Formats: sequence, structure tokens, C-alpha cells
Amino acid sequence: MYVEAACRSTGVAAAILNCLENHARAAGKQLIYLETGRRQSAAIRFYEKSGYRVVGPFGQYRPNPVSIYFGKYLV
Repeated sequence: MYVEAACRSTGVAAAILNCLENHARAAGKQLIYLETGRRQSAAIRFYEKSGYRVVGPFGQYRPNPVSIYFGKYLV
């Protein structure tokens, strides 16, 4: 997910993430994961503020020094 700088702090990223989380809940998922780059400090802050916590690689991902992996329980 990427939000252009001009659209940041408008709530669009939170709305997109909320929609994705609701879709996952509706599909019966209890845990959601995402990956971003370690240099994406704004994205990292946003995901942490949104309740995501650092986890290890998931699915087909393998350890990568430029990536950071997050997970969140959907309650």
C-alpha cells in the first residue's frame, strides 16, 4: 500500500487498512500480516499506530535485511 505524500494525514490510509481488515474478518481470518521496507519510517509508524506488531517472515517471505514484517490479531 502506498499513499502519495499530498494525501497523507487525510485518513485515506486508515480507511484503506480498515477496509482490508474488515474484509479479512468477513473471510473468517483472525490474524493479518503485512511487509514493508525498513526505510519506510512513516509506514512503520502508521502500522504500529494501527495495532500491528513486528513478527517474523510469513508465507512465502524469507528473512530479508531490507524488509520488516508485521502482524495483527483481528478481534
